[in-house]
Amino acid sequence: MNDLFCNNASKENILKTIRTALDQGKAMGEPQRVSVYNAVQAWLGDLVADLCPDPACSPRLFPVALVKANDYNPNKVAMPEMELLEQSMRADGITMAVVVMRDEVGNALVVDGFHRHTVASKRLGRKYIPCAVIDRPLADRMASTVRHNRARGKHQVDLMAALVKTMMGLGWDDTKIAESLGMSEEELLRLRQMVGAARVLAGEDYTRSWGVRTMDAATEGNE
Repeated sequence: MNDLFCNNASKENILKTIRTALDQGKAMGEPQRVSVYNAVQAWLGDLVADLCPDPACSPRLFPVALVKANDYNPNKVAMPEMELLEQSMRADGITMAVVVMRDEVGNALVVDGFHRHTVASKRLGRKYIPCAVIDRPLADRMASTVRHNRARGKHQVDLMAALVKTMMGLGWDDTKIAESLGMSEEELLRLRQMVGAARVLAGEDYTRSWGVRTMDAATEGNE
């Protein structure tokens, strides 16, 4: 019982100290407050890293100017869905962090959430965007974008083919590409055939043959 009391007392002391420090921090300027927020979020992520080591546990705030769209996102949202997304974000705020990866100059490249970022920055006039940060090389960034889109049933065939071409140029084989994009190798082969990727990738040695089959329709939706 004494140990339990001591543990509770320690917890209360820690929380009181944190609360007092954060209340004092409200008097700081905007950049300093954002910097403190991001540092504390990183510490909080470390606090529970053994229980939940996920980027969602420690979102960071990035200035809008540093959050950049990628050029490999095979996903589009029609205007009515964009309007609905804006209505939702005006009513409820940003309820899901934009997923980003840092580049070599400090920008945050969007992996998932481009449309949320667009609405927040261009329609709502937000100065900062809450972001969940992951850290991986280019091909892994592309694969992450596709996985996020495919998990919601959203991707476009032509841009998917461009991603495949880039990944092959980076040395990825068919098995690794298919696994990373959540595709079977048969889907990968059909994708190449439909978009003429075999011609684009001329010079590669493809020994398997396949028949003409219709690829499952891609569903465009709201991000």
